[in-house]
This record gives sequence, structure tokens and C-alpha cells, in this order.
Amino acid sequence: AARGLLAEYYADDGHYMKALSEASKAYDLIKKGFDLSEEIPEFLLTTGVYNYFREKYPEKYPVYKPLLWFFRSGDVQLGIQQIHEATQKAVLTRVEAYVYMSYIYLRYEYEPQKAQSYLWELTKDYPNNLYIKSKLLESLTPKNDFVHAPVAIMKELSNSDRPYYQMAGASFMGIYYEKVKGQPDKALGFYKKSLTVGQNIPGHGTYYRTLAYLGLGRVYAKKGMSGQAEYNLRKVLESGESEDLLSEARDLLDQL
Repeated sequence: AARGLLAEYYADDGHYMKALSEASKAYDLIKKGFDLSEEIPEFLLTTGVYNYFREKYPEKYPVYKPLLWFFRSGDVQLGIQQIHEATQKAVLTRVEAYVYMSYIYLRYEYEPQKAQSYLWELTKDYPNNLYIKSKLLESLTPKNDFVHAPVAIMKELSNSDRPYYQMAGASFMGIYYEKVKGQPDKALGFYKKSLTVGQNIPGHGTYYRTLAYLGLGRVYAKKGMSGQAEYNLRKVLESGESEDLLSEARDLLDQL
């Protein structure tokens, strides 16, 4: 886990060779668990995560493709199956398996409704965990699911003393007032608040910042303010965050 976190840290920071070095050290450890997952369910998570991300990560970040030739091939569907199985059979890694399943469906498979069952379960078990609650709200944003979003959780995030969750809460409140309550001007205020709070945490919260830019773009487009709409929608494209958000921004730009 430590080696994997270091690899993720270096990857996010653009230090590809350092990330690869840590990944190779993690790989040496993960390999030992490949043949133990049936005997020891805790290894279902590590083996499943490897099988899934070995194939999916280089698809999303092609810069890594030529660097992964010495890692054995994975299996996307088997990986998902193993991680799900870990949510049922594992003890030490059960919660992490729930987190990975929701993350995969939110950020890689773009099937947020499948993430919801895992996130509702985690919210029930850990009612004070704001990270899980923010992910739950994220799973409700697409299509018409957000009409069922619990406003109390949005307010709880907004009232947190941590800017990251304040930003998340404001973005979700913006969506709520825009799409559920039909109050675009009030939505604009929350989207702007999200971006203002987000200035205090550069390098973090890109997803929630992108939600705010996209919301501003939608509202300004409906108001006929094409200049402001285009500016905010292009900010969404610059973020490179989540294909579903990028796709919506492109569609809106095409309609301006």
C-alpha cells in the first residue's frame, strides 16, 4: 500500500520514472499475493486492483504504455470481480475494496449509479466521514439522480472547517439550486463560492473545481451570456478531469 501511494504521488506530480520505480517495487510485493487470493481473501483486493489498473491506467494515461512492458498483463473484468468479492469476504481490506469499487465506477467506468450502492453502504457504516459523503454526492450528479441528493450532507460539507469539503459542498449546492430548485442565480453564487474557496487549495479538488466551472458554463449559456459561458467551459477542458464532464463541456461549446 505504501509503495502504491508513493507511485500515485509521483505520478500526480509528473515524476514518471520515480512513479515507475515505486510501482515496480509494489509489483514485486503484489506478485506474491497472486496465488494466495483464494486461500487468503485479503489478497483479493491487491490482485483485483492490479488486474484492473494494469489495463485501465495506461488507457487513460498513454504516457505510461511503453513503460509497462515488463508488468504481466491484467484482466479488467476479473479485476472488478475480485475487488467486489473482497467487499464480501475480506476483513482488513473490506472497506478499501468498497472505496475502490466506487472509485472505479465513478472515474474509470463512468457508471455512477453502480457506485451508489457501495457509497450508501459506506455512508451508513461511517456517518462522520466527509470524504465518503462527497463521493456519494458525486455519484448522484449525473442524469436525474441528483433530485434525490440529501441536502443535509451538502450543508454538512459546506459548513466544514476544511476548504476542500467547503468547495465540494458549494459545488453540489450549485447543482442542487440549478437542476432541482430551478434557481440559476442562486446556483451561480454557490459555483462562484466553490471557486473562491478552491483558491486556497491549489493542486487539490480539481473535480469539484471542474463541477463549478461546468455549472457556470451551463447557467451562463442558458442566460445567453456566451462570452462568460465559453470562458468557463474552456476551463473545464483545461482541467482534463473526468470524461463525462469534458464531454458535456464540449457539447455546450458546440451549441454556443
